Formats: sequence, structure tokens, C-alpha cells
Amino acid sequence: MRGWLILLGAGLGAGVLAWLFVLVVLKALKGRRYEAHLAEAKQNYQRSLAALFAIIAMYVALPLTGLPRKQLGPLRHLLLILLIVAVAWSLMKLLRVVEEALIHRYPVQELAKNPRARRLRTQIQIIRRLVASLLAVLALAFVLMTFAPVRVVGQSLLASAGLASIVFGIAAQGTLSHVLAGIQIAFTDALRVDDVVVLEGEWGHVENVQLTHVIVRSWDERRLVLPTTYFTTKPYQNWTRYESRVIGTIELQLDYTADIDNVRAETGRLLETNENWDHQYWVLETTETTPQGVTIRIAVSAPDGARVWWLRCQLREALIKYLRDQHPQWLPRTRSAYQP
Repeated sequence: MRGWLILLGAGLGAGVLAWLFVLVVLKALKGRRYEAHLAEAKQNYQRSLAALFAIIAMYVALPLTGLPRKQLGPLRHLLLILLIVAVAWSLMKLLRVVEEALIHRYPVQELAKNPRARRLRTQIQIIRRLVASLLAVLALAFVLMTFAPVRVVGQSLLASAGLASIVFGIAAQGTLSHVLAGIQIAFTDALRVDDVVVLEGEWGHVENVQLTHVIVRSWDERRLVLPTTYFTTKPYQNWTRYESRVIGTIELQLDYTADIDNVRAETGRLLETNENWDHQYWVLETTETTPQGVTIRIAVSAPDGARVWWLRCQLREALIKYLRDQHPQWLPRTRSAYQP
């Protein structure tokens, strides 16, 4: 009984000290520029650090417990497994804290107008998930190596040649091809968080890039979940590849009697009063003629995909109202001629 009390006391004491250590560090750095990141560290890292120190203290105190040898062996083995898991858990949480600190330098408000921020944010998320996956594999390998019958399996996982053959062998079968595609997306800068893309017949924003899949938020707030291989094997449109500004178009059919210059002037007036226009670019052109009338196309620019959508809708509606109320004779008409 005394041995178990020593073991539990060592673990509890070390865990409490680690917990208090984090609180003291946060209090000492309160009010500094990294306080927000440290608060995130408290949430993500405090419990894992306390568990790690508690297991280390129990492992070190094990010889002092005086427990029978038949109990020391299994208990030491159990603590060793827990130690491996706690180290991996702590490192994963530390990666999460580092990711949050780096991403905080590129706030969401800047993503629409900063391609570099979108690229770095995407790469940081991909790298963190990749390293976390590798840590999980290594932790599993070390746990397996603690068991004599399966030690060979653990050693093969740690061997670089063996690990490479496993990765590429499974990837060739398609299981890890999504992971490799995710890495390719992150480092070729082909797709970034908050990019505006058009795929599967509709447009949306790239909300999240995972190792195995990409989440696209459509204009009507639906989420399209697509495998990363989709973006390496199929064509898609990236409207914000080089800049966030997006150009949208609308088309209207008019009668041959319509004054195009008058419609062009009204379009300019409507754009000047529309908050979604970025005052960068617009043009009105006659693109087609048919026996019934002419087709005009208006191209306008906006800061991002969402605003260009609303700009197109609002401009189309305003022009239809203008034509209906001011010049109904310019709307398309069907003509017929009677010849006796």
C-alpha cells in the first residue's frame, strides 16, 4: 500500500507542479503581445504537459516504491507505453499552439486581399497535420517495440527504407494518394485557403485544406467536401490565383431601337452608387445580334467572389427596372409583317 501511495503521490505532485508552472508563465507574460497565443497554449497544452510530467515522475519513482518484482515489470511496461503516448500527445498539442501563433499573424480579414497570407496559412495547416500524422506513426512504432513478439514490426516502421516502401506502396494503391496530393497542393501554391474557385458547376470559397480532402463553402453556405486528388486530376477555375479581385459578367437582350450609349451611361451611374463595385473596371459591349434584337454584355470587377455575385444581381435588377420604367420600348419585341 505504501508503494502505491508513493507512486500516486509522485505523479499527482508532478502534474500539479506542471499545471501551476503554466499558470505562472501566463501570469508573468500577461499584457504582452503574445498573451493571446499563451492563452491558447493554456487551453491546448496544459493538460498534456501535466500528464507528461506526472507519468515521468511515476516512472522515476517506481524503484522507490518497494513493490514486488512481479508487479514492477508489468507496471514499468505500462508506464513506458503511457510515457510514449504522453510525449506524442504533448508534441501534437505544441504543434497546435505553434500553428495558432503563426496563423494569428495572418488574420482572416487580410486573406481576401493578401495572396501571400492565404498561401502561408494553407502551408502551415498542411505541415502541422503532416507532422502530427508522422508523430502518431512514430508513437505507434515505439509502442510496438516495447513488446518483444512484435518488436520487429516496430523496427520496420522506424526503418527509413521500410517506411518509404510502406508509404509509396500504399499510395500506389490509392490509400495515401490523397495525402500526397494534399502536400502537392500546399507547396505548389495551386490552391489556398479563402481562394474563390468554380467547380462542379458552382463557385465558392476554399474554407479548409486537409491532408486528404478540401472543404469548399458554396455561395449558399453549403459545404462541398472533395478529395485532394480532385484538384490534382481535374480542371477547375481559381478566380483569385494571382489577386483577390474578381470580374463578373451579366447579359441583357435589347431591341434594335435601344440607345446603347444611354444604357452605358446608366450602367456607370448605377455602379458609382453600388458599394460592391471596387471602382477598378467595368465595360459594356454589344456581343451578339439576332433577328429579335441585340445582346449586350457588362463586365464589372469587385473585391472578391461574394461581392461580385451581389454586384451582378443588383446591377441586373437595377437595369431591368430602369428599362421597364423609363424605356419599355427598348425591351425585346417580336415583330410580324402582314403582306396581302
